[in-house]
Amino acid sequence: MSINFNCKLDLDDKVEKWNGRISKIEAYGSHYEIRIESRSGITVLVGKSASSNFACIQQQ
Repeated sequence: MSINFNCKLDLDDKVEKWNGRISKIEAYGSHYEIRIESRSGITVLVGKSASSNFACIQQQ
């Protein structure tokens, strides 16, 4: 599964645009692992703890 999205950065005198995508969403029961790719990539784990929700960004 892949979800594509558009990115845009407005600077003072120019606009930068590029594409990104979510290349992976995997459910582990207690949390999800999400891979986001654009100019670089990042993996985020999201889930629920006893007191609240959490998001953890893995170091590459």
